[in-house]
Amino acid sequence: MSQLQRLTELYTVAEDLAEGRSSLELVSIADQTAWHIDQILRSLTAALSDGSATPLAAVVACARSLRWRLLTEPFPIRHGIARSARAHELEQMATRCMTSVDDVLHAPLRELILLTQAIHTDTVPPTGELLLQSITEIGAADCVVILASPRAAEGTQDWFDEESLRAHVASDSQHSQLAVHDTAYYIGPPSLFGASATASPRARNITYMFGSWVRDRRIPRLRLAAYAEGTPALRIRTFQVGDQPALRSQPPSVVMDLRPEPVWSPPPTNRVVRPDDVMARQILLGGGLSIMLDTNGELIRTLNPARPVGERVELRRVADLVTGTYLVLREGETGRGALYERTMQLLGDNGAAIETTQSEWKSALQQRLSSLGRTDVVDALRRAGLKAASQAPAWTERTVARPQRDEDFLLLLRWLELEPDRYLGNAALLRRRRSQAMADVREELEQALADADTQHLEHDGCLRIDPAGTGFAGITAARVLAIAPYEVPVHKHAVRIPRDDRSARWLE
Repeated sequence: MSQLQRLTELYTVAEDLAEGRSSLELVSIADQTAWHIDQILRSLTAALSDGSATPLAAVVACARSLRWRLLTEPFPIRHGIARSARAHELEQMATRCMTSVDDVLHAPLRELILLTQAIHTDTVPPTGELLLQSITEIGAADCVVILASPRAAEGTQDWFDEESLRAHVASDSQHSQLAVHDTAYYIGPPSLFGASATASPRARNITYMFGSWVRDRRIPRLRLAAYAEGTPALRIRTFQVGDQPALRSQPPSVVMDLRPEPVWSPPPTNRVVRPDDVMARQILLGGGLSIMLDTNGELIRTLNPARPVGERVELRRVADLVTGTYLVLREGETGRGALYERTMQLLGDNGAAIETTQSEWKSALQQRLSSLGRTDVVDALRRAGLKAASQAPAWTERTVARPQRDEDFLLLLRWLELEPDRYLGNAALLRRRRSQAMADVREELEQALADADTQHLEHDGCLRIDPAGTGFAGITAARVLAIAPYEVPVHKHAVRIPRDDRSARWLE
């Protein structure tokens, strides 16, 4: 099929769905276990939001992760043991939590423990039973089953292989690459798959299958649809399978998202900001990792798997970091040390003189920070006209060449009562050589990542390699899962170092 024919088919399918010539079905399926877990989770979340049950935070986060798997995984546990592991972890956490919460919460916690024990049974979930029945009835040849995550897609494919079922399986991230099928089964409510599922359909008939406890059943629409004239309303048919209990009213203070959410430790209230501290946000990453990322840092290395080989490693502004980005991190260190040593090698005979002038103005700035304090220094620099005054503590780092803006560096030197001409040229040369060193390291990282399995990276959210010759002991590429909503002071040598974090595992 030519590209033009494919586009014509896509437009035709989208028009048929919009005009009601194709079917769009919502099928809610009774799932007593998931329904009870959802009800308990809502009551625990309400108690947590009141501030009376802070120890419940981890239990609530883990329960949300389990509920997500019950919603999005239609296969038996043997094809995805993480669901059983999450249930076991939740059982242990709820048991320990019983000793630290009010008596009124003991009953829901005990019920939650009993429900987690039932999940270990290796049976086909209710959604999986209906999915299997539906595909068998209409024939698997022209069906596609679309899952909310690559791991759910992998488990479903393993299950279908065991059942000798030849229906096509894909994750939602592969939506744009899918060919047009007769029928698409989306495992989960419409809100999980966004507007593209119906605005740019990959099937003539679409069916969403989800547990009856799901309350948000709206079909997402493109933002432009609100401004378009004559946009047809989709014709939706709804079906209920099994005995479905009435949904209780939701407390107005509780906003429940189906996706797992992180648990952030409360920021310390009595932590004194020391001269060697930087302000940082916690970043949760794929692979059960997290880092503290300095918010005053300018750039961080990222990996774009969609780019051609040789162009995957990019530099992104820290301020522009969003969830879904892949960070490239050095294990055990920030990587700045190796980059600085490479820079000094490129400077050759000029290195000693440049290090001397750099040390002079950085020492002068550090003395001001130590004597006046961080806050007063930042305020004074702002009054002097520096745009990036808040980054002043970071400028004392040996590996930082100078402030980003020429004007800021000039004003800083004058504020420090130093003769600018002695420092401007050396800092500029250091910066140029640093850019050259960065380009060299980027090329070496590209070479190390050339043969990396990007499918494995997108599936697991994390990939570790041991590149030779880059000066990096070990490289971890990991997907950003969540970014903390607040900053905390941490020691400057503790930033950008990947560490194990259980909260990150709950989001995967």
